[in-house]
Amino acid sequence: MRHSFRLAALTALLTSTAAFAATTGTTGGGVAYDTYQPSLALTEILTYNGIYPAGSSGGLSDGATSLAIGMIRSFAGSYAPGNTAADGRALTPGNAALAQVLGGHYGGGAAVPDLRGATIVGAAAGTRGAVAGYAVGVASGSATMTLGAENLPAHVHGLAGGTTTAVGNGAPIDNRQPSLAMTYLIAAGGIYPGGGSVPVMIGQVQAFAGDFVPGGWRFADGSLLDIASHGDLFAVIGTTYGGDGIVDFRLPDLIGRTVIGAGSGTALGGVYGTASTVLTLGQLPSHGHDLPGGGVTDATGGAMPIDNLQPSLALNYLVTTSGAFPSTRDGLDGDLPYLGEVTAFAGNFLPRDYALADGRLLSIAQNTTLFAILGTTYGGDGVRNFALPDLRGRTIVGTSAMLPAGTRLGSATTTLGVANLPGHEHALVAGVPEPGTWALLIAGFGAVGAAARRQRTARSGARRTPLFLQSWRWLSLNP
Repeated sequence: MRHSFRLAALTALLTSTAAFAATTGTTGGGVAYDTYQPSLALTEILTYNGIYPAGSSGGLSDGATSLAIGMIRSFAGSYAPGNTAADGRALTPGNAALAQVLGGHYGGGAAVPDLRGATIVGAAAGTRGAVAGYAVGVASGSATMTLGAENLPAHVHGLAGGTTTAVGNGAPIDNRQPSLAMTYLIAAGGIYPGGGSVPVMIGQVQAFAGDFVPGGWRFADGSLLDIASHGDLFAVIGTTYGGDGIVDFRLPDLIGRTVIGAGSGTALGGVYGTASTVLTLGQLPSHGHDLPGGGVTDATGGAMPIDNLQPSLALNYLVTTSGAFPSTRDGLDGDLPYLGEVTAFAGNFLPRDYALADGRLLSIAQNTTLFAILGTTYGGDGVRNFALPDLRGRTIVGTSAMLPAGTRLGSATTTLGVANLPGHEHALVAGVPEPGTWALLIAGFGAVGAAARRQRTARSGARRTPLFLQSWRWLSLNP
């Protein structure tokens, strides 16, 4: 009988103390979240027809007056003129000059850049590009992100009398949407903007599929230029991107960055976003964990938003409102401006025959040819008016079967939900029992203590031993 009682008491103790080493329930569903920043799908076109882009000697005598083969042109229409979309296709044997420009950077030996669902980021030249991960042709980013336990900030949950153990290592999260590195150029010489639409004007920013800088252009890498030698370019962009404005000025720096449209809270020349982010406790969704004995832990997390922008530079996006009509049969000619073409411009003014890509409504009666290209893809009633693309605060991604022209996607911030957390649990700290185990623990100690007292020899004036120690001492002496 005494042995059975002692065994039951010991079982009660072991049962209650076993809970000390238990874990909480699992919280989190591992659901991916969208990584796209505010974006607009446009038709991205590779220039097949035009002059061969001779390498620049550093001078400006050969100013940029046309778009050479290998240049990327953005078009607001829903078709690719001449079937020249930048969609990763293999080049036909008759395009040897273009293949030489591409240099095998885009896969398959002679494949064109694939911009379907992707944005362009500026490539870095030479070893700088390799080290930074932005060499020409390198794809980066993803459409969604699934968090791992290592991405969580180290965090604990409160318990009655203590906390759980910590989970999370604060590993960085890739903040980039699907991106493709290409050479960003700025036209440093040639035609001054303002005299009407042209294929290239000073201050125009253009993506180029080659890995060199053609004549008349400069690498958009933030270089300082002296004003005395580059007066026309300084007159267009000033010190928007840096420089003292007396001796020198700085070019836009697009290395590792995409272009977003200026306006609506996005300042021309403003730099935004990060390539990676580290979550903070405040950005975790408020969440707790079930306890094995019933109840839940205290909640942790503040559900604050995460910045969803990858590195970006704000420029003015312009829509050509006067120019040649882009044929569905023929590719774009590098010597002509085209209606509906969207161009990045580093200047702070609006040249003639262009409109800001700010979503404004235009009269159909006054812009019948442009309406024939755009329709109501970007808005408008289609009877009296139609809308231009709105690229304020947005970057351009290439169209695809899933992203037709005019598709808006992405957001500037992301707020995580509990479902986005990776499934994770916390160990319970030894010595801090869950609420449901307190009664069992006390009962176990009480039962063993009672048995110990019945066998203890009373000692007059003896110092009283705590019940907890009496219980363990009795068990050790009565195996």
